[in-house]
Amino acid sequence: MAQVYLPKNATLRTVASELTEEYVRRVLERMWDYERHVGDIKVSIGLALHQRGFPDYYFHAVMEIETGERMFCDAYSGKTHREIPEERAWQRPWSDENMTLKEVGSLLGELRKAKRG
Repeated sequence: MAQVYLPKNATLRTVASELTEEYVRRVLERMWDYERHVGDIKVSIGLALHQRGFPDYYFHAVMEIETGERMFCDAYSGKTHREIPEERAWQRPWSDENMTLKEVGSLLGELRKAKRG
């Protein structure tokens, strides 16, 4: 597959029709872990799709409410869900938009509902 680039404001919802329930569940599980340790966590996706349906993703927390300054937590491969080293993560294009834990949970519920028909 040729590399595809998503719009700069893409989120998991943007590519929801290509995501598997398992992929979203694993992202959500990691979000829960971060939420327990960091607090309000958000997820953004990589704009370069190496394999359709498995965008890389990274977690960040908003550290400065007034400026929206983000604190990078960790980035993960969408295919393997293994951590991407920080120095490599910053070499990739990431979306400017993000989703909250609640929004990702809602997306998972929608995927499950659609699967049942």
